[in-house]
Amino acid sequence: MDIERLSTIAVENRISKVDRLKAYINSGEKEPSFDGYIGIFNNNDFSKKNFKKVNVQIKGKRTTKVPSKPTYPVSLVDLENYKNNDGVLFLVVYLDDEGDTLDIFYCSLLPYYIKQLLKNSDNKFTISVSLKKFPCKNNEILELMLNFHRDSQRQTSFANIEIPSIEELTKSGRLDRLTFSYSSLDDKFDNSLPYALEGKEVYLYAITKDSEIPIPVQHIDTIDTISSPETIKEPVSVNGVQYYDSYSIIHFKDYLVVKIGNSFTMKVYGFSEKNINIDFSIKVKGTLSTRIRDLEFLVEFIKAKGLEISNTFMPVDVDKSDNNSISLDNFEKQLDVYKKVKQALDVLNVKKDLDYDNCTEEDFNRLDTLIEAFVEHKIRKVDVDPPTVAFYKISNISLLLFFIKHKDGIEIADFFNHKALVIVKDANDNEYEVSQYYVLKKDTILACDNINYSVILPDFKSKEYSNALFEEANLIMLEMLKVYDERPSEELLLVIKSFSDWLQENTEYSTLEIARLNHFQILARERMLNISEKRELIKIYDNASNTSVKIGCSILLENKDEVTELLQTLSDEEQNAFKSYPIWKLMKN
Repeated sequence: MDIERLSTIAVENRISKVDRLKAYINSGEKEPSFDGYIGIFNNNDFSKKNFKKVNVQIKGKRTTKVPSKPTYPVSLVDLENYKNNDGVLFLVVYLDDEGDTLDIFYCSLLPYYIKQLLKNSDNKFTISVSLKKFPCKNNEILELMLNFHRDSQRQTSFANIEIPSIEELTKSGRLDRLTFSYSSLDDKFDNSLPYALEGKEVYLYAITKDSEIPIPVQHIDTIDTISSPETIKEPVSVNGVQYYDSYSIIHFKDYLVVKIGNSFTMKVYGFSEKNINIDFSIKVKGTLSTRIRDLEFLVEFIKAKGLEISNTFMPVDVDKSDNNSISLDNFEKQLDVYKKVKQALDVLNVKKDLDYDNCTEEDFNRLDTLIEAFVEHKIRKVDVDPPTVAFYKISNISLLLFFIKHKDGIEIADFFNHKALVIVKDANDNEYEVSQYYVLKKDTILACDNINYSVILPDFKSKEYSNALFEEANLIMLEMLKVYDERPSEELLLVIKSFSDWLQENTEYSTLEIARLNHFQILARERMLNISEKRELIKIYDNASNTSVKIGCSILLENKDEVTELLQTLSDEEQNAFKSYPIWKLMKN
């Protein structure tokens, strides 16, 4: 049995049925490593004008059963020859014991792919290549040849050149864009990229900033799925109530995926046949506010058994859903819990959205505690006495809370909405009442998500005025200024200005020059100081006996040399202390 001849005939028979293709395969003397080529013509006249060719190598193999994942060994010598001669379409014909063709498989051995194979050869004499089933449809065979020839021509000049990787091109700044080409002859879905490319083999090419010549940089053996997402700026409503102002569509080969919000997805089948089938899935996820909006939508969607997209009602058979987790009663209960959590966080003045997806079991227990304390106003029974003031962390949110012991349990209160008596002593052991907010430092404020700036100054003002009170007020103002430098906020800046104005109005309890100096450093964060303001700073500088005040004035006057000189007169400890003040931020700027 002449397996070689039978294999050649099988390939010739398959190719001869395809318009524009003609097989030129030698049955006798052959070129080294090649059996001939397949010609690609512009039409069926086989005119030599614009003639293209694809090198072929044909192998035959007798078998009783075609393997599910066929491979075939190729010698390294042959691979080198293929690489240096435009590549080869490597064909393997499986024959039964009678010599009849069972099937034809192939591997597109193009220069770039061959180079990748040779890199992993490990000094072997052969490399096994994976084979794909050769197309049966004429259009698909011609499509294979056209794409093989195009990529062959693009890669030939790079056969023996070291090619940079995508990462190297990106790191060097040379990469402009990545591109690929694919010729599809299926006009049924000429507007569907997923239909044209799913299951196909493509090469990515890099276009650099210094050249338009495409450089082969990646081989994709098989595209499993390809989608083209599209955002549609149209309303999504139920019963006339709009829940979203847009939705997204992802096009797959045989269906569309419509994604609404963060938790609802519909698969829509049968658009081409105008026999639309809809399947949907629900997975509630996202932040607290996202979950509330999604669940409000889902509850009404289930009740209405449909939704309005782009002002068009789309009925959905909710009862036929295979998703056992879809329960109106469960969704309504879940929504009620989320709204209570939101109510508790609103009471605590929390602006940050709770990251529900990363909540732990302990976080859920703490959310229950918040609901009890700030929605249901219950006293919680605990076995261990908690600290008086502590951070209460839930997922991405940190709350500064009071824990007040009662005979029946622990009352939890907002640190910024509960009055506490705080007494301090001066150097002479005299007692003074100060605000509870004197404990706030920069790091505490930055970590605190229930911060309420509006209550801090009124609390200071409500105390009996004393030097100790105003000293603490000045310190908390400077801590807030540090926070502002790290996390600017118009609300915070207004509070800082109010503190500054109050301190300047009560200089019998504080130093005027320090109050004015702080006033100017606050202004300097908004704008350039004017001439009159700088004159006042010069006057403060001239009359100051405190070196730190002089350094502060020099910073605001932008006299860097003076700052450097004055700093040298301070000890290392004093220098470090000064550099911790917020005014040093202006020096660094």
